[in-house]
Amino acid sequence: MPNLKDALSVHDAAHACQDTELHNVALKLLALTGQVHIVTDSLDYEAVIHGWGDLPGAICVSDESAALYGGSVLLVEGEIDESVIPSGVQVKQDQFLRHRSRVPAYSTWMVRMQEAVPEKPEETYKFGEYVVVGSPRLHGAYRFPVYCLPVSADYQMLQVHKQGDSVLIFGKDGKLVRGMAKEVDLFVNADQPQQGIFEIVISGGVVKFWDVLMLDGMNCTSLPYSERERLMADLAANDDVWHGIELNTDSVLIDSQDTLHTLKAGEWLVRYRDEILSDSMIRPFWFVRNSGSVTIGTVLPWVLPKGEARDASGMVRVMDTGLPPLQIHKKGKNVNVYVAEGGRNRDTNLPQVVELARLLPEDFVMEAQWTCLENGVPVSAGRVQNPKSNLAECEIVLYPYDLLVYGDMNLIDKPMYERVDVLEKVVDELANERIVMGLDDEGGIAFDADSVRPLDGDCSHCFTVK
Repeated sequence: MPNLKDALSVHDAAHACQDTELHNVALKLLALTGQVHIVTDSLDYEAVIHGWGDLPGAICVSDESAALYGGSVLLVEGEIDESVIPSGVQVKQDQFLRHRSRVPAYSTWMVRMQEAVPEKPEETYKFGEYVVVGSPRLHGAYRFPVYCLPVSADYQMLQVHKQGDSVLIFGKDGKLVRGMAKEVDLFVNADQPQQGIFEIVISGGVVKFWDVLMLDGMNCTSLPYSERERLMADLAANDDVWHGIELNTDSVLIDSQDTLHTLKAGEWLVRYRDEILSDSMIRPFWFVRNSGSVTIGTVLPWVLPKGEARDASGMVRVMDTGLPPLQIHKKGKNVNVYVAEGGRNRDTNLPQVVELARLLPEDFVMEAQWTCLENGVPVSAGRVQNPKSNLAECEIVLYPYDLLVYGDMNLIDKPMYERVDVLEKVVDELANERIVMGLDDEGGIAFDADSVRPLDGDCSHCFTVK
C-alpha cells in the first residue's frame, strides 16, 4: 500500500510537468490513502479516473461489511451478488473474521457513482489566523512510544504561517512575534511548499520543525504524527530549499516508561509517536521532561537492590513488606502516587495514601514500603500493581524509607544516611500510626548509607551482596 507521502509526491510531480497520465496515477494513490483530492489548477478540473467503469456497479452486503481493494472484493461476513461483479475482479471471502453466525435484519447495497467528481475541501486553517494548539504539559501520563527531543532551557515553540513570500510568526499566546527577521527569511527563501502552517522549535539558535498543521491546503492534523513526520522529513531533506531548518534528527525513540531514565541529563520535549493532533489540539500529548534532576510530578526510576549485605556496618536496612514500593509526590494540594515501575498516577484508587500525604506540611518526593489489607487479608502484589485495581476500601500503612525532596530542600545529592535523618524528623513530628518509619534492624533490603540516590535507576553502587 502507498502512503500519503508517496501519493502527494506523485501528485506534485504531475502538476509540475502538467502530465495528465501521471496525474491519473496520483489520483488513484490518493484514493488508496484515503486523502480527498485537492483541486489546485486546470489539470485537476480535467482529471478523469481511468478504470472507473471497471468498478462494480453495486455490491450487496448482508451485514454492512465489505471493502474493495484493487481488483479484489474483500468480505468480512455476508454474501456478494456475483451478477454485479465485472469480469476480471476476484472475490475473496475472509474466513478469519467470521466470529459468529448471524442473520442480518436488512441488506445494504454499495452503489457506485456514475462518474468521479473531484472535491475541493474547505480550508480548515487559513494564513494569518492563529491555530490554537496547546503548549507542552509539565505533568501527566505519557503515551508510548514517544519521541524525545533535547532542547535548551530557553527554547521557544512558535507557529509559522507561510503564503508564498508572506511569512508570519506567532507565539504560543497567539500574538505576532517581532524581531525574527532571520527566521522569516528561512521560510521566505523556500519556494516549496507555497503554503503551510508549521510548529517550530528554536533551541540554541537552531530552528527545527516540530509539527505541520497545514500543507498546500491540506489539513495535516488528522494524520498520525508518523505521517506528519514524513512530510516534514521531505521538506527538511531539501537543503536547497530549507537551508537552515532541521528536522528532529536528534530525537530519541523511547518504547516504555521503563527506559525513560536512559535519557541524558537536560531538558527534553516528549511527544506521542502516533498522536493524531486533531483529537487533542487544546491539550496535545507534548511534555517537558527535565532529565537528570528531581521534579515533583515526574516519576523516578526505582532503586531496588536485592540480596543481603555482607555486614551491617555502613548499611541502611529497609523493611520489605512483599509489595512493590510507592513513590509519592506532593505539590500543594496535588498528590501523585506511583507503584513500582508504573508511570501512571494512582491517586484515584489509593485515596488513603493521598490523605496521608496531605498531612505533611511541605511539598515532597518520598519513597515508602506499605502494607495493604482488605478485611484483614493482605492484598497481593499482583493486584496492587494493576492500575485498574480499586484499593479505596483497604487499610493502608506507609513505611517511608527515603526522602528526595522536602520543601526547599533537594536531598538528591546527599548520602542516604543524611536523607534518612531528615525523614526521621519529619515522621517523628507527624506522630501518626499510619505513617511509620520503614527502617529495619535486620533482614529486608540493604542500602549503602553513603550512597547518593541515582537518577538513572542504576543501583550497582548502592549496596553489596554476598
